[in-house]
Amino acid sequence: MPTPTGTVTITEQFKKLCALTLSAARGECTLSARKLATGNYIIVATYSGSAAYLGSSKALKLMVVGPKATTTMFDLSESSVA
Repeated sequence: MPTPTGTVTITEQFKKLCALTLSAARGECTLSARKLATGNYIIVATYSGSAAYLGSSKALKLMVVGPKATTTMFDLSESSVA
């Protein structure tokens, strides 16, 4: 199978929080909870697709419980975007 390429955009209610370009089927996007007030959120990772793979989206529930800095890491494997 070809290696996935393209971009992944992380959003919350259509607000872009970060974006990454896949390199060798991997990418990293670090989201600081300081960008979000205390509360519950639905974070969506959207894969743009490529010549070999269709685009897709995956949602994640996130709860921010306080002002302390935390980091959420998304690991998008080939199987999660295929």
